[in-house]
Amino acid sequence: MKKLIKLLGVIGMSFILVLSLIVPVNAQEKPKIKKEEMKENFMNMEIDEKTTEKLIMKLENGEELDSFKKEFENIEPYETIEEDLEITEKFVYPDGSRKIVTIEATPNGITTGKISGGDREAGTYWYNWKDAKVSASWGVITASFYADFEGSRGFGRINKARDPSISVLGGTFRSKSLDRTRINATQYNDAVAQLYFVAEGLQDIGSTTVYLRLRVPYNGNAYAKMQV
Repeated sequence: MKKLIKLLGVIGMSFILVLSLIVPVNAQEKPKIKKEEMKENFMNMEIDEKTTEKLIMKLENGEELDSFKKEFENIEPYETIEEDLEITEKFVYPDGSRKIVTIEATPNGITTGKISGGDREAGTYWYNWKDAKVSASWGVITASFYADFEGSRGFGRINKARDPSISVLGGTFRSKSLDRTRINATQYNDAVAQLYFVAEGLQDIGSTTVYLRLRVPYNGNAYAKMQV
């Protein structure tokens, strides 16, 4: 029951798209932007020309796009498209930046989790989050754990994962395990911490395996998903 989560180029800076078009310079200077390539990427995300210019100017000034700010991490998608086993969620942020998340999944269920609490520090292209609570619910099933992790341009790492908590209303669970299945992110694979268990005594379906995963990308913000 595997799922593949693909962050398809975000103009909210899925850093894969945007950061690759920012040329590092001296810390006292403004970053250099490959404007034409970035314009093309933004237009492909259905961002109009005026907004595209504003976003590029924001990046040139070393500012963070709204799609990567913690205050907007729980924003709801403006459009959700479901086709067979693929779910696409589209997000738009106050400054006009956008993000598209496409999920390929098993037919049972996937729900978006939350990362909250703890102590979070962040700069333009980096963040460090300690004692963060990773949580999600699906019907009568609720699960959570705590984690320390960090990320920046070309770097993602989960330092700790601990204190799992599971609730199955009207049922039980077994085979609980919490592991960092990939400690360091690579260019093609997120760092992953995974809480696994089997929920039992559920009405209609009896039992099901559950995965709550924290994913820290090589470029971009951490996120959480629950697969049932």
